[in-house]
Amino acid sequence: MPAVAGEQQTEGEKRHSILKPELQTGTAFRAKPREVEDPAVVNRMSKAVANCVNGREAGMVRSFLSVSDPVDTDREAADFRWSRFMDVLEGCMKTRWNEMPNDPRRTTLGMAFSDSRLRALLEEEVYLAQNDTAPEAVAGQPFQTKRFYVSSDENLARAQGLADFADCLAHRDPKTADALLRTEPGSSAERQAAKALAPSLGACLAKDQTIEFTASSIRALAADGLWAWTTLGPATAE
Repeated sequence: MPAVAGEQQTEGEKRHSILKPELQTGTAFRAKPREVEDPAVVNRMSKAVANCVNGREAGMVRSFLSVSDPVDTDREAADFRWSRFMDVLEGCMKTRWNEMPNDPRRTTLGMAFSDSRLRALLEEEVYLAQNDTAPEAVAGQPFQTKRFYVSSDENLARAQGLADFADCLAHRDPKTADALLRTEPGSSAERQAAKALAPSLGACLAKDQTIEFTASSIRALAADGLWAWTTLGPATAE
């Protein structure tokens, strides 16, 4: 059974997590990120920013999700100007920033999102906005969803592997996956929900597949799986 790393193991998460800015060259925010003192605060702020973006530009969010997969984004295929998307992101970041004027961490807190990290955050917000409860599996229905991919070469295999894992995780324990997304990032409730998914993590891991499990990365995988299930629907036989 795989262990769920504690959020204090941030260095390992930085090196190996599947949804971290370091693993992608492009960042969503143009501003240079500053030193981050508290990952839990950053995760809560990140969720608040994603919620703001989805609230302001739901159509743009759907378009972004339609031209991305768990690894890559085809920015040229988007039906909106990428610079406009950056403006919305930065506007939401400034809005959330201004909501904490007296917080001493405000002067050192900074964020930079990779496209894949931003994708997971937005999937979570879209899923929660559209679903009050967890979906229920239908007997005989495949757990794989009707995915689309923009990745190529070795990134395609990685994207497909992560997508299959996320779909499996969501279908094996949808109630716990759903409950995880309804917790506050960095909270003890988040860690407990992530740990409760441990049996499914082990069952869904493919042979030779390596994923470092932290509360944050499990949350991102749960968001991807639940969003795909409720938005894309089940895969059809070819």
